[in-house]
Amino acid sequence: MKIDMHVHTSKYSQCAISDADQMVSAAIEAGLDGIVLTEHNHMWNIDEINQLRERFPGFKIFNGVEVSVKDVGDILVYGVSTSCPI
Repeated sequence: MKIDMHVHTSKYSQCAISDADQMVSAAIEAGLDGIVLTEHNHMWNIDEINQLRERFPGFKIFNGVEVSVKDVGDILVYGVSTSCPI
């Protein structure tokens, strides 16, 4: 299974130019099986993730976050829910 583990979208990351639908479509076109949305210091809520999953059935969409840490830099975090404060 091929998954891009570090994807930003224009909805929540200023460095991105594509929205989530465009990112998923590009990932499918590239032959990927899934993506992890890892926005800068923001996690998509589960309702948003589920809506995206409904639009792209069969394609794996996971949630993560890229956290900026002073004196360390950016760290990718996986496996936490939006109920955990950032």
